[in-house]
Amino acid sequence: MAAPASGLALLFATVCVAGCSGVGKPFSQRRPAFEPGTGLVVGVISSPAKIPLSPDAVLRLMLVRLPAPGVEESIVAESRQRLGTTRLPIRFWLEFPWRAVDSSAAYALRGEIRNRGRNRLASRVTQRVLTGGYPSMLELVVEPVGESNR
Repeated sequence: MAAPASGLALLFATVCVAGCSGVGKPFSQRRPAFEPGTGLVVGVISSPAKIPLSPDAVLRLMLVRLPAPGVEESIVAESRQRLGTTRLPIRFWLEFPWRAVDSSAAYALRGEIRNRGRNRLASRVTQRVLTGGYPSMLELVVEPVGESNR
C-alpha cells in the first residue's frame, strides 16, 4: 500500500522535472520514467563543503531498510548517475518498488559522491524516509569523508 506522501512526492517530482527530456540534459534535469507500482524519494542534495568535482564524478543513492532485531540492513533501491558538470546543490529522485516496502519497517536514504575513483562526499546522518510518518521529500546533506575530516 502506498504511503500518503507518495502522491505529494509524485507531484513534487513532476513539477521539478516538467518539460525536461533525458537526452543530453544534466542529471538534475532528467525525467524519471514512471512505472506502475513504483514510488519515488525526491529532494535536493547539498553540501557545506565546496569540494571541486571532476566531470566523471558519480552520485550513488541508496534506499535502505534499516536493521531491526533479526533483520539485517538491506538495499531496497539504488541508483548511480554521472554528474557531469552539474554542481551541488542538485535535485534528485530515486525510484523504488512499493512491493519491497514493509510499512512496519524503517527506511533511510543514503548518498555518496565518488570523484576520481575516491569516495569524497557522503551522507553521515540517517535520513529516515517513507514509513513511520517520515517524508518521501527531503534535503540530503553530504559531507567530506577521509583525511579532511576528524
